[in-house]
Amino acid sequence: MPKKLLIVDDETEIAEALKMFFTGKGYDAVTANRGKEAIDIVKRDEDIDLIIMDVKMPEMKGVEAFAKMREAGIEKPVLFLTGSINKSEYIQEVEKFGLDESVFLGKPIDLNLILEKVEEKLGGKK
Repeated sequence: MPKKLLIVDDETEIAEALKMFFTGKGYDAVTANRGKEAIDIVKRDEDIDLIIMDVKMPEMKGVEAFAKMREAGIEKPVLFLTGSINKSEYIQEVEKFGLDESVFLGKPIDLNLILEKVEEKLGGKK
């Protein structure tokens, strides 16, 4: 059974492009466009293996959605996408959960790097 990714980005085109990329690499992928929607999906779908989440989204930042997931006992690995040059405030927020700056990937997205990071987080290829 392929590993399942949840891709969360308020820019639908980015979420769908990443979904197509990862399904082409043999992963199963679902998308969400808001933090609350991502929380609902992860609570319902225990098959999600990893979350790729944009940091800046309307209504709820990605790191805030991640914190709510952890508070609800959801311990899925995560990678954050950010176009922000100054990640220090976000890094401080995730350090509370034992994570560091290595979970942040820049935009524009380097597909080879994100694939490498996903494989690293999941302990190998799909």
